[in-house]
Amino acid sequence: MSRSIWNILEEPFDVEEHDWKDGQIYLRKDAIRRRLTEADPRWELSPPAIVNVHDDVVIMTASLIVAGISRAGIGTGVIQHARIDPKTGEVNRTVEANLLAKAYKSAASDCLPRAALEFNVGWYLRHLSDQAKQWVKTREGLQKYLASLNKHWALNGGGRRFVEKMEAWN
Repeated sequence: MSRSIWNILEEPFDVEEHDWKDGQIYLRKDAIRRRLTEADPRWELSPPAIVNVHDDVVIMTASLIVAGISRAGIGTGVIQHARIDPKTGEVNRTVEANLLAKAYKSAASDCLPRAALEFNVGWYLRHLSDQAKQWVKTREGLQKYLASLNKHWALNGGGRRFVEKMEAWN
């Protein structure tokens, strides 16, 4: 894989390409897809495969191929259950089926960002310091955090050490 592709993959995302759920920051999947397409228009994601379904957790895996290199990601989904209707004493089967499908869909869609992280996409969100965790709770704080990254990014030569290791493996 060329240095220019690694540089594209590792580049921090714009503030607007992030979102929050339950107080946790994440990269929007459409932003990840755009970045992958920018790096390699022929990137591929294998169809997600079920690894295991245990109790109320669905686990799937999928492989992401970028510039001929494959990395796998694991996705998880939690199966929620419909409540018993107090009037009938029964569970609405349609609601139950939709909740089950949602868990499988969640596990499948979770594979892409996890596999992309194996290519260092969004690396800066992986191990946040306590201070950074506080910063990234808001858009303004995220902007401050990303600005601080750019300085470190330049000092590291745009991920030069990581790229050299990856090139040595090929």
